[in-house]
Amino acid sequence: MFGVFFSTRGIIEYVMLPEKPTITATWYTENCLPQMFQAVERLRPKTGLRGMKFHHDNAPAHTARKTKDYIKQSGLELIDHPPYSPDLAPCDFWLFPTIKRHLKGRRFDSETELSAAFLDAIDLISESRYSRLFDMWLELCQRCIDANGEYFEHLK
Repeated sequence: MFGVFFSTRGIIEYVMLPEKPTITATWYTENCLPQMFQAVERLRPKTGLRGMKFHHDNAPAHTARKTKDYIKQSGLELIDHPPYSPDLAPCDFWLFPTIKRHLKGRRFDSETELSAAFLDAIDLISESRYSRLFDMWLELCQRCIDANGEYFEHLK
């Protein structure tokens, strides 16, 4: 399993999660987020995290006080995720299904093979598709607002 961080331009960083993971706020703030922050610093050496907005879903490790404090101290602006709205998480409604379609029917004998196939799948996604994803995400967020937070997946 992977933690994936991406922007309108593509993947910023991915983190391979521990086997049979229980992701805790401690692991997330001491391993996953620092790795992502370092990747941002490499991509944006002049500005780093300054001015960036950050979104993740409502997984317990993401909503823990420790995580919220860590993100606040980093200077990132955290975009809240609506409760009970997994269909609004870009990884869930777009990225992971896209990768799964690429990997469907394949077997992997090692984590190394899986990682390589995962990276191959990511490399096939163009920058314009990431940009369109964020446009789609903003549209879905607006639909959620218009529906007063009620279920809306099948609304036209």
